[in-house]
Amino acid sequence: MRTKFASKFASINAEYDAQDYLAAKRAELIEPDYDAIPAELRERRQWVGMFLELRQNKAYSKPAKVPIRADSGIRADTSNPKEWSSFDAAVAARERFSLDGIGYVPSKDDPFVFLDFDDCRDALIDIIEPVVADLIRAFGTYAEISCSGTGVHVILRGKMPGSRKRGKLDGINVEMYESGQFLVMTGRTLS
Repeated sequence: MRTKFASKFASINAEYDAQDYLAAKRAELIEPDYDAIPAELRERRQWVGMFLELRQNKAYSKPAKVPIRADSGIRADTSNPKEWSSFDAAVAARERFSLDGIGYVPSKDDPFVFLDFDDCRDALIDIIEPVVADLIRAFGTYAEISCSGTGVHVILRGKMPGSRKRGKLDGINVEMYESGQFLVMTGRTLS
């Protein structure tokens, strides 16, 4: 009998810990500035909402960013354009469904390539790794701080040879893609 009680108590305690952890991660998200997102992205009907979620069997790992349909508040299939919405609908859905953000769904039909650099920015002192800062200057294009505050997104015009690419640049994790993902947008441009 004591084992069942102890097990149930441990399960309840773990649930509170997980919820506290997720609440802390939500509090760390940077405040967006959606007006700063380029008009040529806002005009496209390729937007979804975003909700943070802890995945089963991954204790206190980085929460997953789940795409959410703006019309219904349920999970979105980012490979199905019928589940995407306008920018305004995604922003409204963030409020309506208490979502954690909004995301752009790249498509092979649009003219953009996305670079996603992880852990390359010190959020406390607003310093970006020099190699990433040099690339942003060289590209001369839109770049924003990721929702965690520690990463950077760079959006370029162009086409990628092949599909999604992952790698490292001077030890910094980077992904490059033009479809098959969604990118949580903040509008917090780099100065």
